[in-house]
Amino acid sequence: MEQSLKQVYEETEYRVHNRPDLVLRIGIANAALAVAHEQHGVSSSLFLTAWNPYTHEYPCSAAENQRRQQQLLDQLEHSGLSYWPGIGQHPSGAPAGEESVLIFGVTRDDAKALGIQYEQNAVVWSDRDAIPKLIFLR
Repeated sequence: MEQSLKQVYEETEYRVHNRPDLVLRIGIANAALAVAHEQHGVSSSLFLTAWNPYTHEYPCSAAENQRRQQQLLDQLEHSGLSYWPGIGQHPSGAPAGEESVLIFGVTRDDAKALGIQYEQNAVVWSDRDAIPKLIFLR
C-alpha cells in the first residue's frame, strides 16, 4: 500500500454521530470510547465502512456505496451486534467522508474478517486500552 494512503488513514478522524467526544484518532486513547465499551459490556470495538472497496482501485457511485453500507447494516442487525453510526473523514475534507459504524464487541480476528469481506484496505480496531489502531489487511 502506498505510504501516502497509509498517512491519510492515520490522519483521518473516525467520528461517531451525535457523540462529540467520540472522535477516534489512531494511536490516541479515547476515554469516551472506554466508557462506551463499559456501557456495552465489551472490551473491543471496530470502526468500519463498506464504502469504496480498496479505496481508489474501484471507485463506487453514491448509489453503490449506499447499497454496500446497507448490506453491512443488515448483517449487523442479523448478527445482533450493537453499533453506532459514524463517518470517517480526513480533517482536510478531502476525500469526502465515508459512512461508517462503530461496532461493539468485535474481536481482532473478526474485525479483520469483516474488513476483508467488505473489501477494505484497513480497519480501525480498539481493545481494552481504548486506543484506536489501524489493522492493515493488504
